[in-house]
Amino acid sequence: MSIFGNYPNMSHCVMNNLLQTFNQVNGGLTEAEHMDDLGLSSEERRHFDELVGFCEQFIQEHERLTMTEEEPEME
Repeated sequence: MSIFGNYPNMSHCVMNNLLQTFNQVNGGLTEAEHMDDLGLSSEERRHFDELVGFCEQFIQEHERLTMTEEEPEME
């Protein structure tokens, strides 16, 4: 069983689906000049702010995983 099981996306395409979603979101962000241009409801604004925290955590986990991958083996 994949570590990405039991979520809305099938485990074999979770990264692909996430990338497509981030491309959609980033496209809207780059077109906006101000937060108000996004037309977010108060709930969507709360989710937007939550997403920023998830992105920070994603980057930390990426660094942790790739640092482990790149460390030379100790003899």
